Amino acid sequence: MSHLKALTFALLFTTLFQTPFSNAYDVPEPLAPWKEWVLYDKQTQTCPSHFNDGSIQRCWWPSRLAVDAAEQGAAFDMQVEVYAPIWVMLPGDGEHWPESVFDGKNILPVVERNDRPAIWLEPGDHRIRGALVWNALPEVLSIPQATGMVSLKMDGKDIAEPEWDEKGRLRLNGKNGATRREGTHAAMVFRLIEDDIPLRMVTQVLLRVSGPPREIRLAALLPDAGAVMRIDSPLPLHLAENRDLLVQARTGRWELRVTVRMEGPVTQLSTGKGDYGPEIWSFKAYNHLRMVNVTGAPTVEPSRTQMPDEWKTLPAYQIKTGGGLNFETVRRGDPDPAPDQLELQRTWWLDFDGTGFTLHDRITGTLNRTWHLAMNPPVELGRVAVDEENQLITRHEDRPGIELRRGNLSLAADSRMTRTASVLPAVGWDHDFNRVSGVLNLPPGWSLLSTTGVDVPPNAWLQRWTLLDLFLVLIVAVSAYKLRDRRTGILVLVTLGLIFHEPGAPRLVWLHLLVVAALLKYLPQGWFKKIVRLWGVGVVIVLVVIAVPFMVQQVRTAVYPQLDRSGGIGLPMIGAKRMAVTETDRMAEAHRPARLKSSTVQTMRSAAGALPSKISSELPRRELTAKDPDALIQTGPGLPTWRWHSVPLRWNGPVDRNQQIRIWLISPGMNLVLGFIRTILLLALIVVVLEPRRWKKSLPPVTANALGALLLTALILSPTLNLRAESPSGGFPPQTLLDELQRRLLEPPVCLPHCADVSRLELAATPDQIRLILQVHTLTETAIPLPAGQKAWNPSRIVLDGAPAESLARDERGILWTVMPKGVHEIKLIGTAAGTDEVRIAFPLPPHTGTYAGVGWMARGIHSDGTVDASVVLTRSRSDAQPQGATVENGVPPFFQVSRTLRLGLQWEVDTRIQRRTKAGTPTVLSVPLLIGEAVTTAGIHVQEGSAQIAMGPDEVEKYFSGTLPVTPVILLAAPKDVPWTEVWTLDAAAIWRCSLSGLTVVHHQDAGRNFQPQWHPWPGEQVTIEITRPPAVPGRTVTLDSARLEMTPGQRFTRSVLDLDLRSSKGDHHQIELPAQANLQAVRIDGKSLPIRQDGQLVSVPLQPGSQAVQVQWQQLTDSLIRLKGPKVNAGGEAVNAAVTFRMPDNRWILFAGGPRLGPAVLFWSYVLVVVLVALGLGKTDIAPLRTHHWLLLGMGLTQVPSPVAVLIVGWLLALGYRCRMRPLDKALAFNFIQLLLAALTLAALIGLYTAIERGLLGIPEMQIAGNHSTRLQLHWTQDRIDGFLPSPWVVSLPLWTYRLLMLAWSLWLAFSLVSWLRWGWGCFSRQQLWKPIRWHLKIKFPEKEKKREEKEAKPQAG
Repeated sequence: MSHLKALTFALLFTTLFQTPFSNAYDVPEPLAPWKEWVLYDKQTQTCPSHFNDGSIQRCWWPSRLAVDAAEQGAAFDMQVEVYAPIWVMLPGDGEHWPESVFDGKNILPVVERNDRPAIWLEPGDHRIRGALVWNALPEVLSIPQATGMVSLKMDGKDIAEPEWDEKGRLRLNGKNGATRREGTHAAMVFRLIEDDIPLRMVTQVLLRVSGPPREIRLAALLPDAGAVMRIDSPLPLHLAENRDLLVQARTGRWELRVTVRMEGPVTQLSTGKGDYGPEIWSFKAYNHLRMVNVTGAPTVEPSRTQMPDEWKTLPAYQIKTGGGLNFETVRRGDPDPAPDQLELQRTWWLDFDGTGFTLHDRITGTLNRTWHLAMNPPVELGRVAVDEENQLITRHEDRPGIELRRGNLSLAADSRMTRTASVLPAVGWDHDFNRVSGVLNLPPGWSLLSTTGVDVPPNAWLQRWTLLDLFLVLIVAVSAYKLRDRRTGILVLVTLGLIFHEPGAPRLVWLHLLVVAALLKYLPQGWFKKIVRLWGVGVVIVLVVIAVPFMVQQVRTAVYPQLDRSGGIGLPMIGAKRMAVTETDRMAEAHRPARLKSSTVQTMRSAAGALPSKISSELPRRELTAKDPDALIQTGPGLPTWRWHSVPLRWNGPVDRNQQIRIWLISPGMNLVLGFIRTILLLALIVVVLEPRRWKKSLPPVTANALGALLLTALILSPTLNLRAESPSGGFPPQTLLDELQRRLLEPPVCLPHCADVSRLELAATPDQIRLILQVHTLTETAIPLPAGQKAWNPSRIVLDGAPAESLARDERGILWTVMPKGVHEIKLIGTAAGTDEVRIAFPLPPHTGTYAGVGWMARGIHSDGTVDASVVLTRSRSDAQPQGATVENGVPPFFQVSRTLRLGLQWEVDTRIQRRTKAGTPTVLSVPLLIGEAVTTAGIHVQEGSAQIAMGPDEVEKYFSGTLPVTPVILLAAPKDVPWTEVWTLDAAAIWRCSLSGLTVVHHQDAGRNFQPQWHPWPGEQVTIEITRPPAVPGRTVTLDSARLEMTPGQRFTRSVLDLDLRSSKGDHHQIELPAQANLQAVRIDGKSLPIRQDGQLVSVPLQPGSQAVQVQWQQLTDSLIRLKGPKVNAGGEAVNAAVTFRMPDNRWILFAGGPRLGPAVLFWSYVLVVVLVALGLGKTDIAPLRTHHWLLLGMGLTQVPSPVAVLIVGWLLALGYRCRMRPLDKALAFNFIQLLLAALTLAALIGLYTAIERGLLGIPEMQIAGNHSTRLQLHWTQDRIDGFLPSPWVVSLPLWTYRLLMLAWSLWLAFSLVSWLRWGWGCFSRQQLWKPIRWHLKIKFPEKEKKREEKEAKPQAG
């Protein structure tokens, strides 16, 4: 049954992954009961979300609220749609608490939540009724802020348009509650001061008019100084000669707005001479232009006023009649920009010979002040790339550096530094850094002793020592001194000090040895001392197991540092890229600024769409020709691609430009000496501490045998894995299935952010009613916004597919939302239009097409082709009134902004742009002065007396023209006076120029793309002086060889050689390669394409193009000798990095020796032979087996071709047989027979090992144990980090493979003849005395009574 359930859940899991679902009906039937379980505490995530944003969800929708209020209380009726268990707010507050709250079935408990009455509701449709009691009718009643539609009755009378704000405060008297007086008007004045250039004062008049239509004069409303720039009025308005405003008013509430600009810098403003009571002024600061202190009037809370909502975020002041504000300038522009925020990730490569460093820097961050970055000595800057594009290195104040033009800096630099001492600059750049980190790469044979000047201690030898390590070493040394003598203590101290932090060194085992030695010295004879002695034997075995491999590794890495297993190297292979991705590159990648997403760009475009539609597109920004074709951009020293010992270096805080670090390194020669010293000292310490003779005497033979058997058993047996398979228990689905179910139920709709759309709008209007019919398409159940808002037109009825809409709610902006089911639906919005002459309907979700049919209204926003704007304005038609809109007589004088952009590349240009700042409709002609030496290049622009004549038609809002400038050391910019425009100056200088600015303070140092483009906004009469120089270039390499790889394939008569070069060149040139003598050129390829290039003696000239390219040269030459093969003498044509030489050896050669650069192959066979010789000499001095020294030596030489455990097994077999000859037969049959069985098994294993050795010798390939730098017997690789031109010339000594086969045949014949005598001797040892002891089982049964009688009989004669 359990298997059937498991199979069912597996099928469900497969179905769940293969069948996407978005609602409960798609959940497989067996999982349906678990839906509520997996959604526990997550029900709110299943509520309807906005059609374009799945993260915005609403779980309760207070669709409608009806309030019937009177003097003593009120009753409310609220319809709520709930989608998840949630708290629902009720009308009322702490002062007016709801009572008798009823849902049609039960009385609901009301509790306080966030200072509001609330009830807990489960999902479903609810109709909540209740009552409120008060002693006197309050002015406002708190209702849920999200209430969709509100109806209000006062004393049984309907209020046509209930008024409530975005905070949910319902006015109980409604909009029609106040009695209007005939023939009156009232004006409330609000002003906005925009501290721009020019300064603008926006005056907004809130005009309330009752009575018949008439003309109203707003006298002395505007300030005396300044010029009118813009008038926005829904009523016809006339600007009188004395600057009074004459308004053709009619009944209603109207908002009039007049914008006035002030000439020159403004330090004081005051109200007009008219008496409009206290005014509320808002101040909008433009701190990038100037920063001011505002005085002269007290501040007020903007939210408590009736000023426009967009002004409520600004500081507000209450101005009395005749009062004003004073402006004290604190700062102009941005004279002190924010500090630079730079991070440096550096990689050091130490040369193989230790004479210098190669540096690769990755600098990221933001620049605000510094636009030139220089390198201090002793670092030699070689190459700089900004945004992956190489830059020209110039000289500034005798230091190399570059000019920068990007605020978001992403810089890569390659440098060289000579290693003359242990002191290194931490950064080297003439700049401070907020964060610095790096990696020090050490080549094989080098190690780090210690560092100073780094905040985070690196993994250096000295920094690895902790107090605990020192304590352990001192404890062991002092204990050895106390237990032995002073010399032993000093030996322990020195040895442990040298080996303690070496990988694989014995450390804690010394504590066990000291404890055992101390206990054996003072314990009396007994069972506990025997246990301690066994403990000591185990510790000795552990010490030998740890120490022997450690000593072998120490000697091997000392002689062949390229075999150090703690390091690794990236060999530059054929076709490899110029530079491997470093760790610091990957670190810097995380700090790079992310690019703008397409949605962000679209949002910016949408925001730009708010500008007047007739404004033409921006003047395209042209990329400057910053690269001088005559300038030779430096290509740098080239970067190594190898990785070996990497030491991280980090600083916690900012790093000063002058900070230094000290690095103490241990050279390969010193490491060679230290490796042998560690081995000798450790071996001497083991001999001194263990005292083999004393341990041998004190160890009983039985104990040794038991311990040997125990050790053999431990080696044979291996731990097994305790694997358990867990199966589903009971009827519960697997947790992974439940997790997937939860994920599927909670995943947002795949249609986001386009889950709904409005295809069609039908708008109909009568004098008293407006009706909208929208056809809505939805891909899932989602919430959409409706064209209704608290501060706009509000419908009185909303019908969805013929029934009242159920789920309605408002957001924090007052926009009405509704939940739409999946499919195509029709929604109607019907509302009144009485008492107003203009209705604005905004569409948060604009329809694609629309139609309009109306009587008594004119519609703007629905076009003849059926397109619909984001907002539609309905204006009531009146035969006795002018058309709606601002009708301004005595036209507002035009005003413009002239923007000049100076583009200083190889050629200097000026782009001038003229933009209208006032409304279009007035033709004009501007005479724009040109800069000194400027020549207009745009056709159609007339120049007269040094000024460009610009004609602007009535509908033109923008024009631009271009010109050229002569290259001069100084450019002077001056803003003209008494002209109808303001000027904006922008400097866009290429990196080949260095600019010094004086005069007016810069407003913006960078443009929107964070390019260095200083910008000025001058007042009339202000000036800027730009001094320009061109820094000289620093001499450097123009061709860099990033890698040089020589591959040689020797043959019997000819040797084929291939040279691959990865080059970078900054100019077109020829590169010469010198081939060895008697070389015959075969082919030359550049980027894989063959070129017809001939050989000129030993020289081959290769054409280069600017950029990176791969060059391959192939040639042949006679093979001198295969016995001693040497690399050819090839000159790559200049200094190069990552030089590699590869020998592809024939498979019929027996490699004996190899030599060349340190980082190359090592033939470890000869070290193995040395061990064999030493072992043979040692075994030859024993007589345990009938083999002499030359026998052991010959046997060991042949066994070098099998794995070392097999060789040890064969030697151990011979020694075991010899031991069997000399051992005293054991009395116990079981132990004797067990040893016989072990000898038999060992003999069989040894014979198989010998056969394997013969088979490998006669048929196999010689195993010379070639290792290092990824080398094998067929491919030998040598690597050199830097060369001066000539590639390394390694060598190989080899013999024909048949030589090896003949030697192994001779060895096999010798072994066959010798094995006959060895087996005869071995059988004699094995059968000495007897082959097998019979096992006799004795069963003794004792009877207590008989035993007692027998003891009594024996005791009587003794008593007599």
